[in-house]
Amino acid sequence: GRAREAGEVNKSLLTLGRVITSLAEHSSHIPYSRDSKLTRLLRESLGGRAKTCIIATISPSAHSLEETLNTLDYACRAKSIRNKPEANKKFSKSVLLKDLFLEIEKLKQDVRAAREKNGIYIPQERFLQDEVAKKVKILILIQATHEKLDVLEFDLDHARKQADRFQELYHAEQERNLDLESKLKECKTNLEENKKACLELQEVLMRSNLMLKEREYIISNLLDSENTILTRAKVLRSDLESASEDMSLLFAKIGKYHSRQSQIEAKNHGLVVDFGSELDQSLKTLHRMVIGSICENHESLKSMEEYVSSFVAAKCEAAKCLDLKHERLKSIYSYGILRMKELSGVLQHKAFSDLEETRSTMFAQMIAVENFLVTAASEAEQVLHDIQISLSDQKDLLDFFVQQQATGLQRNLVSTEAISKTTIHFFHELQRQVSKLLKNLEHDQLEKSRRLAAFEKNFVDLSAREDKAAFEKISLIFTNLMKLKVQMVSEVLGNVNDTNAEDSRRQQVEVVNMQLTSDNAKKSWINYIERVESQFQEDAASITRIRMTMDNIFQNCSIKVGQSLHHWKNIQSTIDHMHKDSTAEVDCFVVSRNQERKNIFEEFTSVVSENNVQFDSETGDLQAAAKMSVVLDHEVMEHIESASTKCFYHLTTLQDSHSENVKDIRCLADKCFLREYKVCLFDSFLQFMFVVQSFCLLC
Repeated sequence: GRAREAGEVNKSLLTLGRVITSLAEHSSHIPYSRDSKLTRLLRESLGGRAKTCIIATISPSAHSLEETLNTLDYACRAKSIRNKPEANKKFSKSVLLKDLFLEIEKLKQDVRAAREKNGIYIPQERFLQDEVAKKVKILILIQATHEKLDVLEFDLDHARKQADRFQELYHAEQERNLDLESKLKECKTNLEENKKACLELQEVLMRSNLMLKEREYIISNLLDSENTILTRAKVLRSDLESASEDMSLLFAKIGKYHSRQSQIEAKNHGLVVDFGSELDQSLKTLHRMVIGSICENHESLKSMEEYVSSFVAAKCEAAKCLDLKHERLKSIYSYGILRMKELSGVLQHKAFSDLEETRSTMFAQMIAVENFLVTAASEAEQVLHDIQISLSDQKDLLDFFVQQQATGLQRNLVSTEAISKTTIHFFHELQRQVSKLLKNLEHDQLEKSRRLAAFEKNFVDLSAREDKAAFEKISLIFTNLMKLKVQMVSEVLGNVNDTNAEDSRRQQVEVVNMQLTSDNAKKSWINYIERVESQFQEDAASITRIRMTMDNIFQNCSIKVGQSLHHWKNIQSTIDHMHKDSTAEVDCFVVSRNQERKNIFEEFTSVVSENNVQFDSETGDLQAAAKMSVVLDHEVMEHIESASTKCFYHLTTLQDSHSENVKDIRCLADKCFLREYKVCLFDSFLQFMFVVQSFCLLC
């Protein structure tokens, strides 16, 4: 009892392991065995509708390592199983009893089918009904899926065409915007060029201002040098006057003794006075010339400053006008871009809303068909594929089984015939050997009896001869011995004959038994061969009947499939009619929306043309203003160049006249102090030479 219980437990655990493996590998067939109570009880917990918690109990000991590894393997495989928990529904008692009775009837039918073990372990009628229902459902789902795919492809093509049309309109608008942007970029480049020209003119103006400042600095340096010369000349004059006074005093003292010295001093005094007057006159003329040139330069600088200020004011006004025109052009362009963006946004929103309305209309008209197709498409394809595979596999298996049965029966028949031939040949050989053995036994028996008779005769003759020879001698002694020998030999021969007869009789009985046994075996083997042939014929007939039944089933399936196809064609024609009606409605809707979009597009083109006209006029004004600014810059440049050349001419003439006057002063000083001034004393001469050289250096 315990051994049987342990066997059942091991069987249940083995079945549970197979179920967990199949669920973990997502196999199409889960081997829930009805012989295992454990898997039947855990069917809802493993891959069913229940929430399951598995607790793996393991041991840390070393001798339980194999059990621990097996338990962890079970737990790891069971971890990948996915259940679909559902809340338990409340059933009424009558409905629950009815379902239980139906389930009991199905289980009884399954038990009867399992006990009969006739092919499939479910009732054949229910199996055929389920198969036919599955095939019909699969065909309906396949046809519905194909219809849905056609409708969706048509909708997708229509949507793609509309999207392409809207894309073309959008690209056209983008091209127009790019044209406007290119024109705006050209205007910006022109404005940048004008700004660059203005900056160049400002740089020229700054350079001219720097040149004027340099010239003013040179003039101021010249005035400072003139002032220093004048002060130095006055100092020299005062020195000369003091020296002349000293010399007059000296000469007066000396003149008492030297009259000639007084005369020379008088002449020298006259010369010094003349030189001072001439020097003062030349310095005054030089001062007047420098002041005149400075006044002229100041006047030219003032006129140039006034002109430059007027030019800067005009340039600022022109720049302001250009900025105003640029801002105006920018505002016009931005306003046009905004309007175009608004119109494009309205157009895009209109297109999207029309597309959404079209989609909603189409979905509203085909909601029932699409829901059915969405729920059944994947299942239909998978089920159809599985059914086709299963049908082909069943057909192949059936053909293979029939062929295997036929070949097995043929092979059994051939082997049975070979065995029967071999057995019959064995029996014939055995009978032949038995008959040969009987003949040999008879021949041996006769030979033995003949040999015994000859032995008896020879022995009797030999005994008679010996007796005759010895009779005379010992007649009395051997009379009794002869009698005893004859008696003994006769007894031995009788015993031998009896033994041989008994052996021959026993051998004959055994040979007869062997013949009977061989005859019985031959008869039973012939009966077995006849029975095997009859079974083979019955098996062949049953196989032909099964094949005919399967052919009839396949023909019925094909007929039902044809009926389903006809029904599906009717459904398809109905759906086509509905689709044509919906297409007509959608076409009307699309025509009306296209007219509205056409009106919006015409408005958009009018706005674009108006913006183009305004943009062209403003760009023309901006170009004219830029040209006027360039002309004004050229005029200013010419005027500044003429004024600068005039100033440069005045400065060169001033420098030439100043250098000539300095040369005249040097010549006059040399003439007065080196040639005409006469001094007797050497020290006075050295003093005068030092004064003249310092004056020349200052000049």
